[in-house]
This record gives sequence, structure tokens and C-alpha cells, in this order.
Amino acid sequence: MDKQIKKLIRKAENLDWSYCPCNFGGEQKGYEFSKYSDYGQDFVFCIIATDENGKMNADTMIENLQEYIYDFSPTEEAMKWVGADGHGANGAPYEFDDIVADMEDCKRMMWELLDAWNNKRQTI
Repeated sequence: MDKQIKKLIRKAENLDWSYCPCNFGGEQKGYEFSKYSDYGQDFVFCIIATDENGKMNADTMIENLQEYIYDFSPTEEAMKWVGADGHGANGAPYEFDDIVADMEDCKRMMWELLDAWNNKRQTI
């Protein structure tokens, strides 16, 4: 594992994120990150870590996390956890507002990770 990627992984672990390598197909490889939200959701996301040359790259990981966060809509994500009766399904909170709040918490956790990663060159 690349030295800079190791630093990113350590920073993620210091923020209680778990990780595992994953393959997106072909030359694209990356990592799956997971962490429990304040509402108890095992929140999981995957990001690609390979650059356009197929090389693992810390800057690529940071850019892809940033893009993922920008595209992440707490309301849209909450809709995936709403049952036919308009309330939480599959272990999600009953009230829709609570599901949205949970997704906002997940987005906050990702911002916290990105902030730590943007300081990747500092000593850990």
C-alpha cells in the first residue's frame, strides 16, 4: 500500500471508520469505508483509489471522496429507507425527519473524514 494511502487509512481509523479494499472491475480499485451514525446505522460507502493510469493514488481518493460528498443528498438517501406507509423501513427510524437527520449525520461524518484527509501530508 502506498505510503500516502496508509496515512489516509490511519486517519480514517482514528475517526472510527472501518475499511476494506474493494475492486470496481478492471483496473479500478478502491476502499469501502463504514462507520456507525449517531442513529445506529452502519453507514457504508466505496470510493475509487486508482488514477487514470491504474495506479493507487491518495489524491485520487481525496478527490473521489469530495465528489461523493458533493453528490450525496441526505433527503434522496433517506427516501431509500422509507416504507410504503411513509415511515422508516429495514431498521430505519420511524419518522422521516429522523431518517433525514441520520443521513445528514452521515454526510457530516464524511466531511470530517475529508477534512482529516486534506491534511494528509501532516504527521499523524
